Amino acid sequence: MKTRQEEDAIASKLERALSDPLRAWVLAQLNDAPAAAVDLARKSGEPRNRISYHIGKLVEWDCAELIDTIKVRGTEKKIFAAKTRALITGEMWERMNLNSRNGISIKILNEGVERAQRALESGTFDNRLDRIAANYKPRLDEEGWQEAKALLHEVHQKFYEELEAKAVVRHPDPMDRRPFTFSMYLYESPSGR
Repeated sequence: MKTRQEEDAIASKLERALSDPLRAWVLAQLNDAPAAAVDLARKSGEPRNRISYHIGKLVEWDCAELIDTIKVRGTEKKIFAAKTRALITGEMWERMNLNSRNGISIKILNEGVERAQRALESGTFDNRLDRIAANYKPRLDEEGWQEAKALLHEVHQKFYEELEAKAVVRHPDPMDRRPFTFSMYLYESPSGR
């Protein structure tokens, strides 16, 4: 479990990192797989120097790190990976202003929808028969809400700190591991809907 000071630092990093739409996209891409600025520029259609600038900011804020340098045609290609996952706890949300919270929520939800859409279009969404796709709308009291929140936080931590870490040990090369998307939302629904 993270200390309040560690959560404050993560919240501050994420708030800065996600405050710019392109930088938020770059962080999401680096969370998916290590990449170089030139590759992300090609993928996004943005100039390489803009992508490099945002990668530099993510590195400065300790949200990303240089993990490899590859020689390509007489030059060096720097490969970066994300260090910060976008799990923001209640205490972290509490320290952000409403505009920051709304902006980050919109980016997270849009990213989830875009990832699902790409998976549907490519045929990978329904590729595995053991996949999970579900929406629930339970009616909970405050105690039930707290239990649900704690359970989802625990699941996220297990994915990030245990399952992925074990996969990295078994297969250090990221290209030897299959990408999966895990989206998780817990929020209050509007009344009567």
